[in-house]
Amino acid sequence: MATFVFLQEIAFSALGPMYLSAVLKKNGHKCYLYVEELEKDLLKKVEEIKPDYVAFSTFTGQHVWALKWAKKIKEELGIPNIFGGPHVTHYPDLIEKHSFVDIVCIGEAEYAFLELANKTDAKEDISKIKNLWVRKNKDIHKNELRSLIENLDELPFPDRELYYKYKVFRNRDIKRFLASRGCPYDCIFCHNHADKRLYVKKGKWARKRSPENVIKEIEEVKNKYPLRVMMPLDDHFLNDREWVFEFLKLYKERIGLDFVINSRPEAIDEEIVLALKEANCKGVAISIESASERLRNEVLKKFIKDEQIINAVKLLKKHKIIVKTFNMIGLPGETLEQAFETIRMNIKLRPFYARCALLSPYPDTDLYKLAFEKGLIDENFDMEKYTQNYMEKSLLKIPDRNKFVNLQKFFSLVVAFPFLLPLVKKLINKSPNKIFDKIGTLTFGYFGARYFGYSLKDMIKTSKSFIKNNHPP
Repeated sequence: MATFVFLQEIAFSALGPMYLSAVLKKNGHKCYLYVEELEKDLLKKVEEIKPDYVAFSTFTGQHVWALKWAKKIKEELGIPNIFGGPHVTHYPDLIEKHSFVDIVCIGEAEYAFLELANKTDAKEDISKIKNLWVRKNKDIHKNELRSLIENLDELPFPDRELYYKYKVFRNRDIKRFLASRGCPYDCIFCHNHADKRLYVKKGKWARKRSPENVIKEIEEVKNKYPLRVMMPLDDHFLNDREWVFEFLKLYKERIGLDFVINSRPEAIDEEIVLALKEANCKGVAISIESASERLRNEVLKKFIKDEQIINAVKLLKKHKIIVKTFNMIGLPGETLEQAFETIRMNIKLRPFYARCALLSPYPDTDLYKLAFEKGLIDENFDMEKYTQNYMEKSLLKIPDRNKFVNLQKFFSLVVAFPFLLPLVKKLINKSPNKIFDKIGTLTFGYFGARYFGYSLKDMIKTSKSFIKNNHPP
């Protein structure tokens, strides 16, 4: 058998490593996971296990930490590494830039990891495995992608024990699930449309598990661990009406717990809202992004009308389902006044929570290409030094950049308390500072905790965690 140790920086349970671990363990291999934030000596943990590989699931911004640890482990322990996740899927060149990187996995990873484990166990050549770029001697073997997994029900349920050895994960009563893979939409800021391009002629891109399969996983988790709120991570949970009604019927009969979802506003009508309400849906998060239809649709390619947003919010509030809105500022071509208009639109809609992010152009997305063509990204920009997340700073060279950065920190507060608007208009003229950063992360933690129905004690604890780490979940 082969052994993998997954490493990550912050206390966040990701489904990607759970799925990989489930497939590997089902086939007789071993997997462990360690979180630096929760360990005293990460290197010692790896040394004790002596794995065949250390594995990193990378998101843009967190890849720098992963590179640092891969190098350290390679130099001190001589253990090979493998990088997967969204960042390296669209930036696999890091294997060419860093001689200590051994393998990069592009795209869906379950069967690539399994083949790697099997071949490693059998001491066979690993350089020809599909989805992998493999360093062998002085060469890098760049293999093609395998076809997408057509039937998601064939995958075992995520291995939650990988994370749940830590009480902080096990006892957290809001747990994440994933009912689908591959969003059918082409918003230019999201990695989904870039992923879809990679898989042309490799199978159907947007796929769903069967309602029964998802319900069985929720039942299993409910029976084994604390579970109060079920949270599907799907970008657009309501994109298949027939599937949704079947799922909600089963959920109402067999689960009955509170749940919150993400959806595009045009999918929301009276029939859907009533079904959601009956199944115990407590919250729906929808995208506004910008109050400007031109920016929302011509630049971001969301193709959502104001009327659709307004109608969706009205329907949800009519049936007492709380609303969370997703917003972005610092867009290419956006003025400061247009950002304030997005705030004013949210004030009119009165969502329970108006979340706001700074636009972050991820590698290989159309947004990144657009920003580069317009000279909004420095031509000397080094992706290997990009550590901030979409709640911290703006990468784009836009007019009033510092004002956009400051405004993002106050966005949710101003929507909740509109009387603060005149004050915030003055405050954003100051230089970005740690006080504003703390206000932003505290606000993020507070409103996020309220949305999920945390107690006051847990709300304070969550907010403190966000302040400490300055990383959004």
